[in-house]
Amino acid sequence: MVYQYTQRILGKLTASLLTSQLEASPDVLTANHQGLDCYSQTIQGTLLFALSRIMHPQSDHPFFPVLACGNAPLHNLTFPRGILLARHIKVHTGPNEPRQTAIKIPIFPSRFQNTLVCQMTAYTPKMLQTAHSRTLAEETGLLSSEKKAVLNLLDRVYPAALQYTNSSDQCVALNSLAWKELFARELHAALPIPVYLELEKVSTRLLKTDLCNERSLINALLFDPRLRTALLQILDGHTGCWSLQHLQEIRSGGILLRDQGMGTLFFWTTDHKGRKLPMDIVRTGGTERLIPLGLTPKTRGIDWTPTGLTEALKAGHIFPSLLVSFTVLALARGLVCHEGIYQAEYLPGMQQGVMQALQETGRKAMAKEMATLRTDAFIAGQNVAMARYPDGSCAPAGTVEIMAGGGTHPWRPFSSGIFYPTSYVSYRICS
Repeated sequence: MVYQYTQRILGKLTASLLTSQLEASPDVLTANHQGLDCYSQTIQGTLLFALSRIMHPQSDHPFFPVLACGNAPLHNLTFPRGILLARHIKVHTGPNEPRQTAIKIPIFPSRFQNTLVCQMTAYTPKMLQTAHSRTLAEETGLLSSEKKAVLNLLDRVYPAALQYTNSSDQCVALNSLAWKELFARELHAALPIPVYLELEKVSTRLLKTDLCNERSLINALLFDPRLRTALLQILDGHTGCWSLQHLQEIRSGGILLRDQGMGTLFFWTTDHKGRKLPMDIVRTGGTERLIPLGLTPKTRGIDWTPTGLTEALKAGHIFPSLLVSFTVLALARGLVCHEGIYQAEYLPGMQQGVMQALQETGRKAMAKEMATLRTDAFIAGQNVAMARYPDGSCAPAGTVEIMAGGGTHPWRPFSSGIFYPTSYVSYRICS
């Protein structure tokens, strides 16, 4: 599945080398979000992961996989709507006191801020030109080195992915290109390159195989009534799953609040603007259907059968929830998902919930086998490189800050500025 996905965008050679790495090691990054990865917590985690590759002689593959979540709106904390900087400035948004917010250079217009990355059309040359003009504007408040780094992304990196037809595919190419801008040329041959594939697209391809396989884990969880009932109760209220009470309230005519945290039952859908809508399973007569909750959904309802779900996935009417994605990737296939702060809590919880449901319904052997899987591989969130600014303040360094500081260079004696505490690299000051 990874080969087919990568080959379509990056070519046969990259696809072959990436899948060789995946065959050699089950370790993947899953803390990242699809979009240009500027967020300090995730980009530094990716850097740590890359360094771990070169510290092990047997890991000599030039690429490694990143399964980045596309199930996030463009205004998400990682700001897939455009370019995110680490430095915060004061902004006035009304009669209240000014608030601190990170500097952002949007690529997509504000009308798309609630659209999911996985539903977003491609950015255009006109959007890049607007972002270029915004970067040069004095009111943006960029330091000269920050401005140079942002313009480098807008003028050299973003245009190289204009040929792709949607934002998610653009991001696959975009992040590999931006990664090289973080390092001096003499380091390019030493460090492997991350390939950011959309998590939901990979898991959807696997689901099309697993749903109709009666021996698969996901088939049992979704279509064995006793097992599914146990799972719904055990994971009720768990992060990344669902709130049965909230879903019931919405189904009964309540108002859908997008930040309510109600979750969804196994799959999401979207409305006509590409905004996420939860789904629920209802029984009518002797049949069950997966129905959307909210206005103007892409689908009116789907037969709760392997064939019905497979056809809806192929048509793009639904996409898997985090639980379903991690079930087919981590719990069914044993991928070790190196994660961030939140995932380090909810993924082990999902594992325990599935195991408990299996045990309660007589599938003890399957639960025992699942207990051997590792779901606590934490990496994102370990900020070890700081950007120091002329006013003496500091912030965890993201993509723009590393570029603005001159990039990563071969080891040199420690000097003031941005410093990465290993024997490999150090950063110059961002000014």
